[in-house]
Amino acid sequence: MTIHVSLPAELEARVHSEVATGLYSSASEVVREALRNFFSPSFTPEEIAWLKTEMRERVAELERGEYEPRTVDEFFNEIDRQLMEKNV
Repeated sequence: MTIHVSLPAELEARVHSEVATGLYSSASEVVREALRNFFSPSFTPEEIAWLKTEMRERVAELERGEYEPRTVDEFFNEIDRQLMEKNV
């Protein structure tokens, strides 16, 4: 199904900015992800379990001295990318 949507300039710029990060290969992917989040804003039990596992791994990295400093945005972008890859 194809739907054409007009966006205000600010939203269009944000979509293009997301594509520029490299996490998405097209504006359509950004919009699909945004709509998925809009229609199901809460985490599923599987997502929560996965996030807990990820956090435990990060704490273990920190304790082993293998911690890689990141900004909050980098951290959440990585989590988003991994969730998309795992399709949790």
